[in-house]
Amino acid sequence: NYCRAEQFFNDLLSLAESSDYLKGEGMGYNGLGMIFLNRGFYDKAIEQFQKSLENHQKRGDDRSAAMVLTNIGLVFSNQGNYDQALLYYEQSLTLKQQIGRNAETGILLGNIGNIYNAKGNYIKALQYFQQALTIRRETGDKRGVGIVLQYFGNLYQHQQEYTLAISYYQQALEIL
Repeated sequence: NYCRAEQFFNDLLSLAESSDYLKGEGMGYNGLGMIFLNRGFYDKAIEQFQKSLENHQKRGDDRSAAMVLTNIGLVFSNQGNYDQALLYYEQSLTLKQQIGRNAETGILLGNIGNIYNAKGNYIKALQYFQQALTIRRETGDKRGVGIVLQYFGNLYQHQQEYTLAISYYQQALEIL
């Protein structure tokens, strides 16, 4: 229920602001941004994510800033504004690589690959999907491996290489 979730995050913001809990404020703004993103209210989502990003950057919390940059990228991706999405994804990737490779990095690499796939740059998409698959395997994320295999299937489907696409989809189904 979006209304209850929105109320929860507004309450969190009020509490965080009244107790000077800066991390809580950043979390509240990000939560509201996610609600607006999921409801398709993209301008409101960006506004909340920007507040969250400023909060995390002010506190030097690179991990949270990277997460919010990814969320802003998702907004632009959902709007079909792929170049803008890439800008935010790349900023997030830079921070994530400084922090260290983890499952979140694998997710982000997949997102970047999907952008390049949508733009028709299949070589770049393939490179990002391969990196995402490597990280998902290294981190033991079976579900993530299946998701990336679906991405490979999508890529080959866009290129009308249906035999390869089916092969990747079947591999993904075995895992998922």
